Amino acid sequence: GDIGWDPLALGAQADIQRYRARELINGRWAMLAVIGVLVPEFLGHNNIFGSPDQHWWNTAIVNDPIDGFQLTYMGETIPWGLFWLPIIHLPLFFVAEALRVGAFELEAFKDLDKLYPGGRLFDPLGLADGQTEEDLAILKTIEIQHARLAMVATFVFILEGLAGKGPYDIF
Repeated sequence: GDIGWDPLALGAQADIQRYRARELINGRWAMLAVIGVLVPEFLGHNNIFGSPDQHWWNTAIVNDPIDGFQLTYMGETIPWGLFWLPIIHLPLFFVAEALRVGAFELEAFKDLDKLYPGGRLFDPLGLADGQTEEDLAILKTIEIQHARLAMVATFVFILEGLAGKGPYDIF
């Protein structure tokens, strides 16, 4: 949200909507990344999955004589192996991104705002139903503030990983 702090004058740029869209998309990915770092760290720290000496960045490819190349995460073997990871992940990622940028025209996505689509597909719990425009503006501001915080947190997690530590190691 606009809180009056823009030291680089990015708000004066002609393509501010493009910057806004990129910040929001990257912020949403960062919010997912924070969850993807903290949950495995918590599980490993409490010996539920992995072990306390393993961290979210501990991934390895192990050549098993029987099963071939296996992917490990926090010391645990990923069940399907390395071969299936790109076969499953890349098509799903491609379809999601193609739908986001409008490469495909689907009736369900017609006339939706690309940044805040809402509707049955994107708000299945109906959290935005019955909200006024003023309430939605407040929710959008809260989302971008959380996204910015998540981007900073992700950067800190990366710095901790470079130092060989995890988020729970600093406490």
